[in-house]
Amino acid sequence: METRAGYVAVGSAVLLLFIAAVGFVLWMAKYDGDATFKRYWVYFEGSVSGLKTGSSVTYRGISVGEVIDLRIDPDNVEKVRATIEVLGTTPVKSSTVASLELQGLTGGALVMLAGGMNDDPPLARQGKADYPIIASTQSQLEKLFEGAPALVDQVKAMVAQMSLVLNTQNRKAIEDILRNTAILSEHAAESGPALQDLMSNANTAVARINRLVEASEADIADTLKAAANTMRSAENALGGADQAFSDLTNAASEIGGAAKSVNQILAENRSPLRDFTHVTLYDVNAFVAELRELTVTMRRVANELGRDPAGFIFGNQQKGYEAR
Repeated sequence: METRAGYVAVGSAVLLLFIAAVGFVLWMAKYDGDATFKRYWVYFEGSVSGLKTGSSVTYRGISVGEVIDLRIDPDNVEKVRATIEVLGTTPVKSSTVASLELQGLTGGALVMLAGGMNDDPPLARQGKADYPIIASTQSQLEKLFEGAPALVDQVKAMVAQMSLVLNTQNRKAIEDILRNTAILSEHAAESGPALQDLMSNANTAVARINRLVEASEADIADTLKAAANTMRSAENALGGADQAFSDLTNAASEIGGAAKSVNQILAENRSPLRDFTHVTLYDVNAFVAELRELTVTMRRVANELGRDPAGFIFGNQQKGYEAR
């Protein structure tokens, strides 16, 4: 009787655990069922090695979905079409791009979504496509693989140039340089005291130069100040010269105006001036000549009057002896 009771307790416990597990699974399924997903197509050119169904899809490093289908594009055999499914809350914009990236060191690949501005519109389905198409771009790995041949060629060219540089003759020249360097080092070690004296003298000379420069700083400052004052005086003088030049220009303008006025006056009185120079000046010259003669006569009369006033006025009344 007691044995049957123990079996019943164990069976009841197992049944309760089973019911709890089923309830947990159903609850998780309900939680997953509440999430919405969106599907997109991505077209890749070239190989998609490492990418397979179930590979992760990330957006800015966050896992948001997975690859649910991979196949050759039926319309273009040079492209591979990947169907991805991501959470409906993933902000896939019209400017979002997809690329293939390596997933760790295992060699697997994943689809990485990047780009997209906050103000860009959501990506919409176009034409007869079943899903919206996300533009693809080359990954860093693909760019590296594409540039690998050119890099290999450059390395080959560099190796060939190094082989030419490091030929037998150049290697011997390098050995000679190293040997001479070693000899020079030995001589430098032997000349250590002399070099120390030279360095000491150089330090002393530098110290003296520093003292000389410090002593000359005040004189240099005074010289610069005097130069600045001279420059200011020159600027003031130039300002005065500009004013004088302006005054001279104004005076020249006024002289030009006066000359123009004189020319106008001469033009208006040309005929009277001609009569004055031909007639009036001639009469004036004759009058001056007669006036000069009158002056000479008056001077002679004055001399006679001063020498003998009575004789000049009454004449000579004395008579001499008349011979018979």
